[in-house]
Amino acid sequence: MDRLADLSVIIVNWNARQRLREALTSIERQAEELRPETWVVDNGSTDGSVELVEAQFPWVRLLVNRENLGFARASNQALSLAQGRHILFLNPDTRLLPEALSILTRFLDHHPRTGGVGPQILSPEGRIQPSCRRFPTLGTVFWETTGLDRAFPRHPFLGRYLLGDWDHQTLRRVDQPMGACLMVRRAALDQVGPFDERFFLFFEEVDLCHRLKSAGWDIYFVPQAQIIHYGGQSTRQNYRRTAWLFHSSRYKYFRKHFGRGQEWLVRALMVASFPWQLLLRIVLLLSRPMERDKIARHFTAVMVQLVAALWPG
Repeated sequence: MDRLADLSVIIVNWNARQRLREALTSIERQAEELRPETWVVDNGSTDGSVELVEAQFPWVRLLVNRENLGFARASNQALSLAQGRHILFLNPDTRLLPEALSILTRFLDHHPRTGGVGPQILSPEGRIQPSCRRFPTLGTVFWETTGLDRAFPRHPFLGRYLLGDWDHQTLRRVDQPMGACLMVRRAALDQVGPFDERFFLFFEEVDLCHRLKSAGWDIYFVPQAQIIHYGGQSTRQNYRRTAWLFHSSRYKYFRKHFGRGQEWLVRALMVASFPWQLLLRIVLLLSRPMERDKIARHFTAVMVQLVAALWPG
């Protein structure tokens, strides 16, 4: 097979011009060793992202949407045209470190029952960002709403969802790597289908990984491959909408995989935890007055959480 078809990289961008430049530059630096086919799907950006790609990265295949269609739908647009036998879904607020693409590609090539792989993710300061989780369950939602998962992050049971007892430094079979950088075998995608477009943002990669695992594919965390993740480039642009999309997507996930009953139990847990969550923010506000802006965002998230739990859909 032509090496140009070994790998397709798909980036969905929304007003992340500067970070997008870094992401594409990092791909270009690895192009000689792998020569990936690279797609950028722009979701109605107004910050000059499209002009940047056209002027500075003519080798990129660009799709331009007039409005924000969401991550899943935009990814599927490029996926339907991509020729790679492996597909890398990459956030625009990332930077690939040397050989990351080759390491992930070789791992898939050498492990034919592996459907997806994720790299080790580092902060801009070089600290490891925990990037893998187990699939969410009713129990993990309960520990989250009570705050016990944060109080005892390394507990083998309470911290199970966030894998708090693992340092993210060893090769490991996992449930769901972070969607900021997820490479998937095309044959596996052909079997289980593309992203579910009912998820506008959040949980689309969780749903995809769930379907891959259910179909018998392995998913691995490969720490030898590394990326820098700046985080929140798009989501912080509208904090209320981001919080709403997170909770509504979680309800869709539970409805799809566990039925209406568990979805409504999750909603009930969110409503029941509201007084506790509100009290916690009040205590934080009184004890940390210098962090009022940050705590105010948390107040907003708690209010959105309540409205989303009560809103049918």
